[in-house]
Amino acid sequence: MRNYAVYFVILSVFLFNGCTKPNPDEVKKLSTEIEKVNLQIKEAKKDIEKYGEGSALHAMVSLRLSVFKQTQAMLEQKKVSSWYFPKSSYTINGQIFSPPEKANELIPKLENEIVKARDEWKISQGKAESAGGLLRAFALMETEVKSLRVAQLEYQLSAYKNGYPPLYPKIDTSKLSSPVSTATEEIKKKVHKSSAKKIESKPTKYEIDIETMKKSVFVKLLNKTYYPSDWESGRYEDNLRLEFQYKNSSGKDIRAFTGFVTFMDIFEREFLNVNLTVDTLIPSGKSLNDSDKSLKINNFSDVHKKLVATDMENLKTKFTPVSILFKDGTKLGTTNQ
Repeated sequence: MRNYAVYFVILSVFLFNGCTKPNPDEVKKLSTEIEKVNLQIKEAKKDIEKYGEGSALHAMVSLRLSVFKQTQAMLEQKKVSSWYFPKSSYTINGQIFSPPEKANELIPKLENEIVKARDEWKISQGKAESAGGLLRAFALMETEVKSLRVAQLEYQLSAYKNGYPPLYPKIDTSKLSSPVSTATEEIKKKVHKSSAKKIESKPTKYEIDIETMKKSVFVKLLNKTYYPSDWESGRYEDNLRLEFQYKNSSGKDIRAFTGFVTFMDIFEREFLNVNLTVDTLIPSGKSLNDSDKSLKINNFSDVHKKLVATDMENLKTKFTPVSILFKDGTKLGTTNQ
């Protein structure tokens, strides 16, 4: 009888500590993050199949895949911890890891870095699509480097949000430096030898599209208005209403366009990029005012607070187009993610 009592006590302690305090909301959030990472892993595996094993591109995609897998493992561990156990800890070099005290301040900065990194990645993708031959190989390498950067930043962001170490797999440059530098030098030599074809001075289709788009649509910030959260009015988040003016100088009716607005201080120092997509028809030679754009303000973000606080006369902007769709069905640029 005594043995049965002991077993009952042990079982009761396990059930009390392990199963009575699950966090379903946390588990649901982590499940969503895991699903997203699983899709990234699937896409990376497809990309690896495009390149021969031992090539620089294969190595770069493999690194990206390893970052995704580490993110997946950490999130899975965190999910199990959130469901079954009250606490979990991580040990690095014999010391228990503790999340930084100012993690909430680092999160918005990382989110801003990720926006910039993704924009650079999109531009490099466009260059790779429009290039050919050896120049395409070089452009693909640049794209993979930027893609890896995005993966690393996303891992760090997930780490700070979920309390695990923000350490992604280190890049073994010994495996990459030789193929990358060799490929680069070969491209330079062949471009130099092909001077008669003027490969070096000939712009790519995407570069031509970029210059054409810059002359086709102009975006001007007319005003900004800050609206703090107000539960009685049904406004649950702080918002910054942005009023823009779009001018179509392309010579054709614009059906839609997308790109990003860069906010700068009075000395034209950039501090924030914001994606902008417009799907309202703008006739050729006409302007359109739009007061329907807004930005959710994160009060933990220094750049968001700076945008709200900066007076209009001290705020400068520039618009970088990514793609323009014309009414006749033609398109400039790329919308690949």
